[in-house]
Amino acid sequence: PAPPPAGPGDDCSVAVPMVVPGLTPFNSAGFTAPGPQASCSGIGGPDVFDVWMSFVATSNGVAVVSNCPGSSLAPAGFATPADTYLAAWDGATCPPSTRLACQDGSPQCGTAQSEISFPITAGAAYYVQVGTWGSASPASGAVSVVEIPAPSDDECAGASPLAYGLNPGLSNVAATTSSPTGGCGAMGADVWFSFTPVCTGPLVISTCGSGFDTVLAVFDACGGNQVACNDDAGAAGPCPSTLQSYVTFQAVAFQTYFIAVGGFSGQTGAFDLDVRCTYLHRWSTPNVPGSLRLENVDGPPGAVAYSAVTLDLLHPGLPAASTFPNGWFYGVPIGFAEVLAQLTQPPPQPFLSLLDGSGYSLNANLPPGAVSSLLGATLWSVGVALDPATGFASIEDVTAPTASTIL
Repeated sequence: PAPPPAGPGDDCSVAVPMVVPGLTPFNSAGFTAPGPQASCSGIGGPDVFDVWMSFVATSNGVAVVSNCPGSSLAPAGFATPADTYLAAWDGATCPPSTRLACQDGSPQCGTAQSEISFPITAGAAYYVQVGTWGSASPASGAVSVVEIPAPSDDECAGASPLAYGLNPGLSNVAATTSSPTGGCGAMGADVWFSFTPVCTGPLVISTCGSGFDTVLAVFDACGGNQVACNDDAGAAGPCPSTLQSYVTFQAVAFQTYFIAVGGFSGQTGAFDLDVRCTYLHRWSTPNVPGSLRLENVDGPPGAVAYSAVTLDLLHPGLPAASTFPNGWFYGVPIGFAEVLAQLTQPPPQPFLSLLDGSGYSLNANLPPGAVSSLLGATLWSVGVALDPATGFASIEDVTAPTASTIL
């Protein structure tokens, strides 16, 4: 005789509509129709006693499906004594071919019940498969499903503006993966931010202190060129050799950059995002010949800054990345009448200054001819800013070696 027709939930063709959000009970006693094997089912072939449910998503974001009362997002109300698994499938075809998630047990449910989450698209159909792990026996219980809408900054067009400095407590939970997204670290579940620096020079962005393996990418426009991308911080930066991300690149003042933060292979959670211009010395000769200007730029606002300057007569024009050349520091004589009596003395004071609210100070602004006796020599400097909140200087509060040839 022909097998009895499949009852509600016995097959994807008769999948039980789920209550969203809410509880949908299930009972696979008497089922006969085998369904596709789920990778986490522990069953060597098609599962005869699997239960099939379906729903149509109403939003873009993430669906959380659970069959345990211990879930914080989708509590199922009561627990089944059987060891069950949960799987989610794309609902475009029956039987389905694209598995989206599969789980047997989870931290919040223990080993008997399970919870899964997977990305959803508004208007798309999805199947939920529940069965007994590792054996062909019926199970009963209830499954809960909730939709978590994608955040407003899920795509570049909705990028959230960032404040200068530390932006704590951000999240990519329920975010989808943009196309395109960052080109490194298998970035997924990305959220977007915008930032407009006031500096022209190195811009430093990091996710140090975040709660998962982050990936970070920077673009010059929505849909524009990627200018930086990093998965795990390397040896440099504020959190070296971690799973957090760190980039630095040459920014242009008042150009808006778009920053994508996601997780490695789609990991999600809370993260911090720090964005700041690199503290530096800026030398210039605004009124040549023989003029000179020294500025502290983008240091810690309100900090006391010390600037050490040395004179190099033997190697003019050395690149600033080179090791400091001959000369002396911190009050020890450095030649040429101590660099023209410490660049002609204040006001302003070239070696000690108070940074303003934007981290700026004008240290020296000498008129034409003031340093004509030093023409052709190279001045090297490094600045150290003591943070007003702590009284100390971190590595970000020390400038890179800067060189300027006097013209």
